[in-house]
Amino acid sequence: MPSDVAVVITFYRNDAHFPAALASVLAQTHPAHEIVVVDDASPAGSATTLVGLDPRVRVLRLAENGGPGAARQAGSEATTACWIAYLDGDDLWQPEKLARQLAFAADHPDHSVIHCALTEFRPDGRERVFDRKPEQLSLAEELRTHHLMPSSLLLRRDALKAIGGWHRGRALVQDHDLGIRLLLSGAKVGFVKTPLVRFRRFDHGNLSSRRWWQMRRNLAVIQRHRRTYLATLGVRGTLACCGRAIAELGRNPGTVGRMARVLGWTLGYRGA
Repeated sequence: MPSDVAVVITFYRNDAHFPAALASVLAQTHPAHEIVVVDDASPAGSATTLVGLDPRVRVLRLAENGGPGAARQAGSEATTACWIAYLDGDDLWQPEKLARQLAFAADHPDHSVIHCALTEFRPDGRERVFDRKPEQLSLAEELRTHHLMPSSLLLRRDALKAIGGWHRGRALVQDHDLGIRLLLSGAKVGFVKTPLVRFRRFDHGNLSSRRWWQMRRNLAVIQRHRRTYLATLGVRGTLACCGRAIAELGRNPGTVGRMARVLGWTLGYRGA
């Protein structure tokens, strides 16, 4: 099986963290065949770290800001390798990330998507490992819980092409949408339990507004795939997924948070 990998790094005015992200790609024990950095139309003066890069790195600058899905798709189309891996410009890879995933692919030649565990870390030093994911991801599980994080993904180009690539809109969670479409296409998704990605979690200033925004995007995924949700999970299961999306607002203080928790419970979500 071919082991050539194209790495697509998405960038939008994140000068502070990009050098470390790129260094983690260049330090891979299995070198990337292609490395493309997609600058999603960063404002003038906010992409100084993209100047004078290692000659192995190519920069693709978009004329208009299209969001992460559009940037990932543009980077995918600008490369040719059999496998594609994605890295957000503020995340990090462990040195053996690509090697471990390609070894898994060699042992499981029927798999076209491989993701891995990750470590979430915050500016205050807190860390949390996410490694409790299904070894073989099913459509029903992905519908209930979003598992495929972009920086942990390695997927075959032909699998991406078969579903039409990344969704380019901003109004839904593109990686969740991608995972659903991959599984609907029959792609087999495997999991490497070792945490091979360090996912940077920021403490955002306006958490309440971000939770409203995230809730709308999660509900948009359910709306877009409503027939699949109903056919796979039934009415009660679909309502529970809606409840989960709404219950995210339960972390907001005051009346809004209480109402969200009650509505999420009413719709059948039984999470924390």
